[in-house]
Amino acid sequence: MQHTHSVRRWYQTYEKYTVTTYIVSAIALGFLGIVAFVWRLGSIGLVDETEPMFAEAARQMLVTGDWITPYYNDATRFDKPPLVYWLMAIAYKIVGVNAWGARLPSALARSP
Repeated sequence: MQHTHSVRRWYQTYEKYTVTTYIVSAIALGFLGIVAFVWRLGSIGLVDETEPMFAEAARQMLVTGDWITPYYNDATRFDKPPLVYWLMAIAYKIVGVNAWGARLPSALARSP
């Protein structure tokens, strides 16, 4: 009997504060999602053969100031839309040229 009463009381409190509960839940879920995607993001260096190419093309944009045409080893690189390179270059400006900065835009795009 005691258990039923406490559940009923909890549900009445929940009904009273539904909007607040939704807001707090959304903020908590968003925070956990960001932590899950950003935690140890730069702990492993750039792997595979394409990830360093994208990172270098974004770095070239930042160094040369040419934000229109991405280059890698003096050859144009149009494998991805330029927004990816722009976001990586902006992340480089904010956090520095490193693996964490290269992966930050993709991690934030995947967050809830």
